[in-house]
Amino acid sequence: MNETKSAIGYDPMLRIGMFLILGTLLVAATSSGPSVKIGVVDSKQVAAASKSIRGMINDAASKAQELRGELEKKKAEVSDRMEAYSRQKSVVSDEEKKKREQAIQQLMDESEVLEFRLGRELKKSQESMAGPMSLKVRAAIGEVSKEMSLTLVVTSQDLIHYDASYDITAKVIEKLDN
Repeated sequence: MNETKSAIGYDPMLRIGMFLILGTLLVAATSSGPSVKIGVVDSKQVAAASKSIRGMINDAASKAQELRGELEKKKAEVSDRMEAYSRQKSVVSDEEKKKREQAIQQLMDESEVLEFRLGRELKKSQESMAGPMSLKVRAAIGEVSKEMSLTLVVTSQDLIHYDASYDITAKVIEKLDN
């Protein structure tokens, strides 16, 4: 029975030796691997602070604003015509009523077409802008990453907590605007 007590679980010297060997192996394994350097980018801050990215966004917004202006003019014209028609409806002939109703309907149709075009243009503008903007931001992140020898870069939106010393957002913005 005493012989079974000399198994690993019961021999304190053997246990200490095994722990020392395991500890040495773990230290050797973790120290021989490559070190990981991480960078964090706040993509919302990049979009808000980068002059370059804001310029791309503003260009798209000004195109949309032009279309919105056209649409508002058309809607105002429809409203004015309908108001004038309702005031004069009782004094104009049936033929004139029909002409005015058709003209108003045509303006309403044009307004709907403009509204559809605006939606399509906005979507198209966002899609056409997203690709080049993303490529530009990724290139800047890649350059900063290379300069700082970073192994991994993640966005802050994906993290719950991180040390601010890992934040490379300002460097990415600087790279974009230079």
